[in-house]
Amino acid sequence: YGLAECLFEEDDFAGAVATMDVALQQMMGSTNATPADQVSARRFMGDALERLGRVAEARQQFEAVLVMEPRDVYSLVKGGQLMSQSGGGPAALSYFESALKRAPRNQTIV
Repeated sequence: YGLAECLFEEDDFAGAVATMDVALQQMMGSTNATPADQVSARRFMGDALERLGRVAEARQQFEAVLVMEPRDVYSLVKGGQLMSQSGGGPAALSYFESALKRAPRNQTIV
């Protein structure tokens, strides 16, 4: 996980995605990894994939987070942003409305 973060900070998003993908696979096969670990890894993957312009894949990562944590405001906002970027206005609005219900004072949503 640490290596992926270092690669991300160095703007090596492809390397960060590849490294985090391996870490995520290890997490899924481990009894030590918590659901919070997987949520964090998938958020990271979504951010890195977005930086690479792989919007559909990034959105899939945030949607996977929402399966685990339906109230995750960050993933709702990112899902809405990515949906909006790909022309899904009504669906994007749904993401933002859900996020706003959960965090009405969050300036990123408004």
